[in-house]
Amino acid sequence: LNDNIPEFMMEKEELFDKLLERAGFRDLAFEDDVAFSNERLIQAPDRAAAKAFFTPQLRAFLLDQKPFHMESDGRRLLIYDRTELLNTNELEEMILFSKAFLIAMK
Repeated sequence: LNDNIPEFMMEKEELFDKLLERAGFRDLAFEDDVAFSNERLIQAPDRAAAKAFFTPQLRAFLLDQKPFHMESDGRRLLIYDRTELLNTNELEEMILFSKAFLIAMK
């Protein structure tokens, strides 16, 4: 990446994640975007930086996309779908998403 971005982990929020919330586990929530908060689970050591990074425009972009798992260490970004080998179409879909994400985060 050309710019530093916050450290975070994002994935599709599942039923088990919602149960963990009731037990006190807190993911990053956007009060102004309940649909996004219910759809994506985000963990970040610097919650304020992550909230600033996930702008309304970036959240809208992500909601319109397949929910890839994403991790950032602040300088690099890891994007994957699952821990299995991808076929050509799935790989192409991930590459297109990655390019579009880089544009959307600017």
